[in-house]
Amino acid sequence: AGQRIVNYNVRGRRGNIVQVYPSVEYDFVPSELSCEQGTMLHFQWTGSDANPNGNAGNGRAGTDRSNLVQLQNRQETVPLPMDKHTLLFNAQANPNDEEGKRLVTKFAYLDQDSIVTCDPETNDQNSETNCKQLNGASAYFDGGLVEMKQVGKHYVASTRNNDFSNRSHKAVIIVTGVILEHYESLLIGLGVAVGVLIILYILGACWAYRYP
Repeated sequence: AGQRIVNYNVRGRRGNIVQVYPSVEYDFVPSELSCEQGTMLHFQWTGSDANPNGNAGNGRAGTDRSNLVQLQNRQETVPLPMDKHTLLFNAQANPNDEEGKRLVTKFAYLDQDSIVTCDPETNDQNSETNCKQLNGASAYFDGGLVEMKQVGKHYVASTRNNDFSNRSHKAVIIVTGVILEHYESLLIGLGVAVGVLIILYILGACWAYRYP
């Protein structure tokens, strides 16, 4: 059978709970995902350039943007350093994985440097060169398919939408070991039993040959 593919998205819109009603504030979907090792996650989401300019939020007025960084736990807000990553690649096991490092950077900065000339000094919330607020990013992000390899809990957040007292754009991705289907377990058990019988038969034949 082929690998399972899970679509990993963002829902919600700019604003507080009153301004966004009947929609919701920002959230990853699913916010708590449990999947087996080897599952492929397709990270993609759509923001907006057409939200009401008066709605509360970060970055350029009237826009929705989301990125994804890894955290140590759900209580943290500071992204993990590159050498601590486990979700997009196992930094400790493969510290020289350039593709993994590229993915971490892509998911955090959304390829803004290929769209605008980022100005790291500006704090202008409405400047397109303020890449800290993801202002230079396209509304649509496609992170592609990423295989989940590292078993464990991986906490993630969006840095743009995560500094309000009543808002927490965070999630957890739980990767488990491969769980066998019932029939697969039966086949393995049957195979082991047959193997044991064959070994006993061979041992019995050797004994009979040596002591006729």
